[in-house]
Amino acid sequence: MNAKLLVSRIAAATLAVNLFGLTAPAQSSATPGNQAASNPAPASHSGPFVVHIPVTLRDRKGRLLTSYPTTDLTLSDNGHPQTIQSFEHPQNEPMRIGILIDTSSGQQSALDSERAASARFVDQMLARPNTKVFLLHFDHEVELLQDFTTSSQKLHTELSEMTTSAPQQPSAASPVGSVGKTTVRGGAEVYDAVYLAARELMAPEHGRKLMVIFTSGFDHGSKVGLNEAIDAAQRAQVSVFTLYVKSEGPQPKFGNNGQNQRPGMGYPGRFPGGGYPGGGYPGGGYPGGGYPGSQPGGNSRQNSPAVAYGDGKKTLEQIAVRSGGRYFEDIRKDDYDEAFHEIVDELNAQFALTYAPNDLSDDSFSDGFHKISLRAKDKSMFVITTEGYFEPSSGTPAKSAGK
Repeated sequence: MNAKLLVSRIAAATLAVNLFGLTAPAQSSATPGNQAASNPAPASHSGPFVVHIPVTLRDRKGRLLTSYPTTDLTLSDNGHPQTIQSFEHPQNEPMRIGILIDTSSGQQSALDSERAASARFVDQMLARPNTKVFLLHFDHEVELLQDFTTSSQKLHTELSEMTTSAPQQPSAASPVGSVGKTTVRGGAEVYDAVYLAARELMAPEHGRKLMVIFTSGFDHGSKVGLNEAIDAAQRAQVSVFTLYVKSEGPQPKFGNNGQNQRPGMGYPGRFPGGGYPGGGYPGGGYPGGGYPGSQPGGNSRQNSPAVAYGDGKKTLEQIAVRSGGRYFEDIRKDDYDEAFHEIVDELNAQFALTYAPNDLSDDSFSDGFHKISLRAKDKSMFVITTEGYFEPSSGTPAKSAGK
């Protein structure tokens, strides 16, 4: 597929964002210079709608659970108790997968291993019925190399031809998704990549949706902030699995820091001990490290400061946790396959939970966001799901990555 046409597809859609703003509930607004535009009015709806969310359960030792009684789960929406309608493993649902690879110059030594592991993951997932995968790379620009396809060969070709960019000096800012911007060693348009992939590629799709991203998490040049990127993933109902890849050379002293944080949505609380398992993948296990963003018995959050400048690890953890995905930290190049195996195991064990919200009144956030809290009666368990959902437009069901 013609790469220039694919870039144009993203750039043209983003140009509409910059010129006209966004009003549809599946979109997020931004203005040049990483300044947040005014929050859109809350989406309105008439009559009941059904929310679908993906849920992963782990016991105190980190083992995945494939069965659990619904009566032992407590669900609330913006603090209002809810009744769970169904809680089961999704059957015959379409699967949409995105692979996003940081090709900035600081990622050069890891690229061969990332390509090889991604190719094997593609082969494994495309063996499943009704599955499609896209491939996107980002450095000083965001470029879609292969749109959604069922062809392993097309994806293998693009992966094999992918290279890192040369170190360059920063230049004046240009519109999100545009071609021709420059960067320096150690940073890439992380937020723009997540935002564009979620909004332009994932949002129109239906079924179970996930993105896997290889990067150091250091953002440079993006025109949207961290919160806007996460909002786009939540609006598209896509879970993001982030794999931290340490950047070579000196760390950048620029980037976005997660400004424009939604009220009450600070950096997610972490169970003492750090990420899963044992403070990072691989190694460790329960106890001694909590699953990122979850605590025993539920997925409640704590208010904490926004991500600091240059803190790539916390950036990636926040993207994963708030979208219902998973964060992998300090992975050796030889372990990328194992990380993909962990992702597949999690998908196989994932539940789809549905409920029809009630007693919500008008207490959503100004942008129509609803915060979900799901807890297990067994306080030693870990419940992993999305942070919440955006209220649908009139007559439109609210769906998530689990459906």
